[in-house]
Amino acid sequence: MDESSSGEGRSILVVEDSAWVEMVRQAESDYPEECCGVLLGEMGGEAAVVKRAVACLNSSEESRSSRFLIEPQELLEVRQRARTAGLELIGFYHSHPDRGAYFSESDIENCWPRFANIVLSVEHGRVREAKAFRVDEEQSVAEEEHLIRGATPE
Repeated sequence: MDESSSGEGRSILVVEDSAWVEMVRQAESDYPEECCGVLLGEMGGEAAVVKRAVACLNSSEESRSSRFLIEPQELLEVRQRARTAGLELIGFYHSHPDRGAYFSESDIENCWPRFANIVLSVEHGRVREAKAFRVDEEQSVAEEEHLIRGATPE
């Protein structure tokens, strides 16, 4: 599995190993439903660094195998804990059970614009691929970001 890709002009999102492990653990344990969570970390010069992935409950009342929802109260609590720890809200993550790592029309319509979003493709209970996206202010298009797992680029 290659989490990184090349591409000039894209934002860089670095995910520290501990955050990566948490996202994969949750995606595989929640399968065949979508998992969801919050990415916390630090904004740098050229890169945002994800230091923590905070698992959230998928509260969607629709089919949780194809939709997710993080309750506003849970998000508020996560953001308060992040501030206390000196971390920023970098973005969100969710999984696609038995589907690719892409940002769907529903994802575009329901996301927070300008925040990072990681999508993990989970096939038969195992994470196979991950990609990062950022949606424009008008919520009309998702641009793929350069996703790096591990050390911060120099």
